[in-house]
Amino acid sequence: MTSDARHGFDRLRWALAAVLAAAYLAGGLLMDVAPSHDAVVRDGIARQLLAGETAGRQGLVSSACWGPLSTLAALPFVFLASGWAVPLGPLIASALFGAATIFLLEQALRMWGAGRWRWVLAAGLACNPLFVAECWNGSPATIVAALAVLATYSLASWVARRRLPDLVWFALATALLVAAGIELAPWVLAAWCCLAASEILRRADAQEREATAILAFLPGLYVAALWTLMNWLIMGDPLYFVRPLLASNRPATGGVFLSGWFMALVACLIAFMALALARAAWRRDSGGAAVSLMGLALAGGAGLLARAGLLWESSPLFGSLLPLAFLAAGHWAATGSAGSEADPRPAGAAPDSRVGLNWALSSLVACASAAMLAGWGWGTGREPRTAGPWETAGQEVANDWITPLEHHVRSPGGAVKVFVCGYESFDLLRTDPGGLFVRALDFDFDKARRDYYGQALYILVRRPVRRVGADSVYMKHRNIYIQGGRDTLYDSDWGEWRLFEIVQGTLNRRG
Repeated sequence: MTSDARHGFDRLRWALAAVLAAAYLAGGLLMDVAPSHDAVVRDGIARQLLAGETAGRQGLVSSACWGPLSTLAALPFVFLASGWAVPLGPLIASALFGAATIFLLEQALRMWGAGRWRWVLAAGLACNPLFVAECWNGSPATIVAALAVLATYSLASWVARRRLPDLVWFALATALLVAAGIELAPWVLAAWCCLAASEILRRADAQEREATAILAFLPGLYVAALWTLMNWLIMGDPLYFVRPLLASNRPATGGVFLSGWFMALVACLIAFMALALARAAWRRDSGGAAVSLMGLALAGGAGLLARAGLLWESSPLFGSLLPLAFLAAGHWAATGSAGSEADPRPAGAAPDSRVGLNWALSSLVACASAAMLAGWGWGTGREPRTAGPWETAGQEVANDWITPLEHHVRSPGGAVKVFVCGYESFDLLRTDPGGLFVRALDFDFDKARRDYYGQALYILVRRPVRRVGADSVYMKHRNIYIQGGRDTLYDSDWGEWRLFEIVQGTLNRRG
């Protein structure tokens, strides 16, 4: 291919990626797909951040369960769509990174010598209902999936060909994934261990091994150090974002409840990854082994997090498993192509007779998975929507009682403040009626009394289940949902939320 033809092809690929991203975004908008809870929370953090509010800065860095990567990725689009009431910024970011995942898959298969068959696998992933749903709802799954595909491809290419750009891209992708949160930490560690093991088995000299380690690991360690520094500067504690996870008094968040169909799908993907790993080991294909190990590491990391009570239904790990399975299937099929990057045979060797069979089987698997999941993805007992557009499930419930709650706390008269604790406040307080409610990620009773001297003060706490239980307020006050905090009186329940009044001296109250 000539230089002009290659540049023209690259421009065509960029144009197709833009069209695909626009199609994902337009499809979600036209079908009135409700944004995910993550999208609403990220949008709230970004809006507070752009407004220069303390809650925005704290929400960006103060929790390892809400890594800053997805919020920062959506931040430019939140700025551009600041006049919209809907969380359009995360929706745009999700669609863009969904298209990026597709074209990173296509690029990887092209570099491995897949030929035109790569478009079949790319189209199979692009049309898969599970993947499309993540591109529509604004979740961080597509951001993580794009970086996971980039890191896996770069790792496989590095261990097979040892090209410096692959190592650079691997370091960049894993460094960004460090900022994705605690859910990606086991997978990043597995990727680093895989790279380290390849260097040890290759028996490189000490200086080359040291240079490889510095280039591969230093960016990720730098991002972790930067996150720690931000916690020190903003929260006053460098380890604030991980303390709720390490605390012995952290409330139990419960297990993950996934459907039988989804568990069967995950089991099939894990079995395929294990089979691909066995095949790579038999053929002594280091690149194929790296791809398969990274796919298995997703499942292993999910298991470790579930055991620790840190795995949620919305975890981006689930959204990354399918793209990595397609990547492994493409690598498997491309391995038989003569002269491909994954094939150790010379470029002039005769084509393997199994190439057509490999591609036929992999394409059949991709298309069959998309077809079978179509019925499951669109008809899994979804209840009809009764709320207006762009309302999450939490908002549908909250809209029924947020106004009565306002009237309830204002009825005695005088100045009133209600502190809404935790990251759920960004979802609940999409609109702030009259400045009554205050977002409180790092709530302190004494500080609240000093800052709002003379006012009637309340705290609103949500039931600590799943990711909610990992907020710092439950570490500082373990039984706050059950019995409130120091000098508080139980007031009332509002859905999953519980209201307590902060008791103050009569001389400290006005009105």
